[in-house]
Amino acid sequence: MISEEIRVVRKRFSITLHPDRFDLDVYGSRFFSFSPVSAVSLKGKKDVESAEPLSLRCSEQGEEMTAVWTSGSSLWKKKEYRLRIGEDSFFYTVSVSGAGAPWDVDYFSGAALAEKAGGWYETSEYLLTQPRAGIENHIFSMAEDNKIAMQLMVPPPLCFPFRKEGARGWLGIGLAAEDGSYAFDGFSYRNINGRARFLTELYGALKADGVWTAPGIFGCAADDEWEVLSGYAAWHYRNGCHASGYPRARWWYGPFFCGWGEQAILKWKYHTDIYGAASQAAYTEMSLHLDALDLHPTAIILDDKWQEAYGTFLPDPKKWPDLRGFADHEHEKGRRVLLWYRCWSPEGLDPEECMLKDGEPVAGDPTNPRFIERIERTVRTLLSDEADGFGCDGFKIDFADCVPVGDGLSTWEAGVRGIELVKRLVGLIYGAAKKTKADALVSCSGCHPYFADVTDMARLHDYDLRLRSVERCMSFRQRLYRIMLPDALIDTDFPSFAGHEESMKYLRYAPALGVPDLYRLSDTGECRFTEEDFAQVRAIWAEYAEQISKLYEKNP
Repeated sequence: MISEEIRVVRKRFSITLHPDRFDLDVYGSRFFSFSPVSAVSLKGKKDVESAEPLSLRCSEQGEEMTAVWTSGSSLWKKKEYRLRIGEDSFFYTVSVSGAGAPWDVDYFSGAALAEKAGGWYETSEYLLTQPRAGIENHIFSMAEDNKIAMQLMVPPPLCFPFRKEGARGWLGIGLAAEDGSYAFDGFSYRNINGRARFLTELYGALKADGVWTAPGIFGCAADDEWEVLSGYAAWHYRNGCHASGYPRARWWYGPFFCGWGEQAILKWKYHTDIYGAASQAAYTEMSLHLDALDLHPTAIILDDKWQEAYGTFLPDPKKWPDLRGFADHEHEKGRRVLLWYRCWSPEGLDPEECMLKDGEPVAGDPTNPRFIERIERTVRTLLSDEADGFGCDGFKIDFADCVPVGDGLSTWEAGVRGIELVKRLVGLIYGAAKKTKADALVSCSGCHPYFADVTDMARLHDYDLRLRSVERCMSFRQRLYRIMLPDALIDTDFPSFAGHEESMKYLRYAPALGVPDLYRLSDTGECRFTEEDFAQVRAIWAEYAEQISKLYEKNP
């Protein structure tokens, strides 16, 4: 047992180990002092450490130092806190011995200094790695609480980079789990009584019976916040995350046309609402409008609601009397057809295929064999070029952030919750799509290495039309995706004609971010495009297509 401090020095950080805490320095400057103690509570029962002092053991293997503290608590027979210090990062875990269903994990919640619970800090601010609708500021003070949760990006990077005023470097504190164990919906930073706290909620999804290890904490130091996030991503790729390996088809690079914004215009012409305008008549008109403007996207996206029911995920025969005919006609024009998919709707589903919330069906259950069979069968029908298929070419997955969370949720396979549920659903669609059509494109919203194997294209997502800072907002998101999913293409989306200047600015800027994606062809009250504007769009697309063709020929 160690009774005195041990200092472990690395290039950018050092960790000083004590019997009751560990200190984190970046380039010689103190950032945090943490107790190794983390509370693993049960529903309605707080985890309280026993009064006995912690015991500390240390060992070295190669370049890695491992520190292990042990204790007991009111809920667990034994608790073990393990800190592995590598050359460029560290990784912390808490394991408990006993039986129960952990409700949440409050990391480093023990009293490190002055008998106050939580981490002592000298840091001044942190980067929030999550864009939220209408909130595009990402630097927060240590006094401000935030949860990295599933909104827009599903999930975003689960890592907080911290900096210290006047000091060199940044320090990242991130959450990571083993494959199959992402049964949580986010990662929180909180400031309680002037102490830093880090929390994830499990809502009793994962059962402890014997020895159970909670999701771990990754840490690294770097010169800036983006290098911290690169370290977080690299750790995941070293530990099992990987891209799918499917080659990119040339048409994936676009440009694309998405009909959502045009549905908002054509609804008046067809005397319906925006969902009623997701019809074959309206999309045929959009296709002809593209032809008339001499715009030639490689794909057209049928948006909400081409389906008869969200859950059953098949075309509405009244709106789409001949989806196969439409797809064939678009193929003749050199365009592929992508279908918008609405996640987590029970509409049209048998309750026996659904997950339940307090006994009520709330969404299709991607762990349920009946729902799995339905998705596999439906995806084949939608994409197949055989006589009984609709011949479409892929999916734009949306509303992933509406995954049911919290207490009272039950799935066919126990223990699958939160991010893990999203991964199961996206993976189910992805696998079925690739099995049917190798060059099928799946576009989704995960900005995390855990989703690299089910993501061909990632969306920059919705932009608040009240804003006028599209370059700053979208470039921030794109930078996150480039770090977390370096092999995925980027769907740049579009501000949907919030204003003429803003729209044209983004149409010029989008090719620098990823695949250009035009959402509207018709005028709105806020934005009217002239022939000169469309001539500029044609020129932008032509230059982009030429650059992509050269790139693709060199690196198919």
